[in-house]
Amino acid sequence: MDPARLAALSAKGRADTLASMQLAKKRKVAEIEKNFEDHTAARDPGIREGAWADVRPRVSSRKPADELFLSDPGSFSEGEVDSANASSTEEPLAGWGTRKHPAKSQQKVTASGIPGRPTGRQEPPARNSSSGNAFSDDRRQGRCVLVDCSSTFHRYITSRSPPKWYLDQVIKSGKRDGTYSQADTSLSRLKTKITACKDTGSSQTIFNDIRTLLQDVAFQHVDGNLLRAKRILHNNDGLPQLFDTSITGSVAWPFDITSDAEELYNKWSEQILEINLYRGIKLGSPDTIDREEAPKYKLMNPKVHGNGKLLNGQWWPSQLCSVVAGAHGASIAGITGDLVDGAFSVVMSGGLDPSGVPYPKIDHGDTVQYCGTDATKTDGQPSPETRQMIKNSHNGQPVRLIRSSKLGGEHAPEKGYRYDGLYSVTAVEQMDPTGSQRQRHRFTLVRVAGQDPIRSTEPERRPTQREIAAYTTDRTWRGKGK
Repeated sequence: MDPARLAALSAKGRADTLASMQLAKKRKVAEIEKNFEDHTAARDPGIREGAWADVRPRVSSRKPADELFLSDPGSFSEGEVDSANASSTEEPLAGWGTRKHPAKSQQKVTASGIPGRPTGRQEPPARNSSSGNAFSDDRRQGRCVLVDCSSTFHRYITSRSPPKWYLDQVIKSGKRDGTYSQADTSLSRLKTKITACKDTGSSQTIFNDIRTLLQDVAFQHVDGNLLRAKRILHNNDGLPQLFDTSITGSVAWPFDITSDAEELYNKWSEQILEINLYRGIKLGSPDTIDREEAPKYKLMNPKVHGNGKLLNGQWWPSQLCSVVAGAHGASIAGITGDLVDGAFSVVMSGGLDPSGVPYPKIDHGDTVQYCGTDATKTDGQPSPETRQMIKNSHNGQPVRLIRSSKLGGEHAPEKGYRYDGLYSVTAVEQMDPTGSQRQRHRFTLVRVAGQDPIRSTEPERRPTQREIAAYTTDRTWRGKGK
C-alpha cells in the first residue's frame, strides 16, 4: 500500500479513537453528575429546584482559603478524580487519562458546571492514614481538594485551614521520643473516642472520656511532628470536627467539649506547645512579664472589643497570665480601656477601695453590679476607668468579664481567673453626689445573649481538676501555699 495512504489511514484511526475516548469520558462525567444530583435530591428535593444556582456563585466567589469537600460513592478511580479535578470550564475532559497528577502542570481551573467542582489550582490528594477516608484534606493555604470521606454524600464549605508551620512538618519515621509518649497515647485515644461517638451515637460515657482526654493532653508534652503525624489540626479528622459546625456532623457535642477543643486548636495553631502555666512570665517577687517571650503567647489585642480568640471558660492562674494572653490590659487594675472607645475588659475580684473597704459588687452570674474605680483627684470628676465604663453605656460596646477566685460566691472560679464572656453595660448608678471627690459609680452588666453558660458547675467547670492540681503543685513548689 502507498505509504502516504497508510499514514493517512493511521492518522484517521488515531483521530477516531481519540474521539471515541472523548465521548466515553463525557458520558462518564454526565453519569457522575447525575448520580450526585440524584443522591442530593433524595436528601433535599429543593436541590432539583435550583439550589445549585445559589451554591455555585458562593463557591466560585469564596475566599482563597475556603475549602470544599465532596464525597462520592461512585466507582471512579483516583486517577479519574484527579483528572476531573483538573478540568477547565471550556473543555471538561481536557487531559483526561493522560495526566494523573495535574498539579505538576500549571493548568488553572475555574468554576465549572459540574456540582462540587472547586476552583483554584489542584494538588493530587495525599493518602489518608485514617481508614475511614479515601483521600486527605491535606493542602496548603488557598488550595481546594476533592475528598471522599464516607459512603454517603457530604458537602460543606469552611474557611478553616491548618497552619503552614504544621503542614510543613516532615513526619519522622522510626521510634518516637519517649517525652511525647503520653500525648501520643492520649491523642490516639481521643480520635478513637470521637470516631466511636460519631459511628454509634452520643454517649455520656464517651463524652466524659473525651473531656478527660482533652484536659489531660493540655498538660502533656507535644511537638509539631507528633501533631502532624496524628493529623490533629486537620479539618476532617482532627480537633475541628469537635467545634467547627460545618464538619461536626450529626453529633451534638457538649458546649464545654467544643470550647476546650477549640482552645487547644487555637493554642497549637499558634505553635504554642509550652505546657507551663506561667509561660511568658518571669517568676519572682513579684512576677513580671517577660518582654521577649510573652509576645509568643498572645492570643489577641487587649485594646479591642469582643472575644478575639478567647473561649468561654478559658482559665489562667493569675491576672498577669490573662495579660500575656491579651484578655486583659493591666496586671492590677480591674478596668482597661480608653476614653475614646470605652472599656475593653473588666476583672471582677474581691478588691478594696482606697479606704480599705470592699467595693459593693453584686454577682448574680448573668447580671452583675460592678463598681468603677473611685477617683483620687480633687477635681470632682470620675476616675478615667469609671469614665470608660460610662462610655460603654452610651456606645453599646460590651466588655470582656473575667472572674477571680478572690471574688468568692457560686459563680467565681475555685482558683485563678476565668473568662466568662461578654457583658453589656446597661445602666449606671451614681452613688456619690455630683462634685464629691470619690465619684463612685456602679454599673449594671448583663451577659450578652447566645453565649455558652458560665462554666461554674460540673461537669463543665473551669478550672478543671487537672488545672487545679497543676496550680496547687506550682504554688507549693514556689512556697506560696495553696
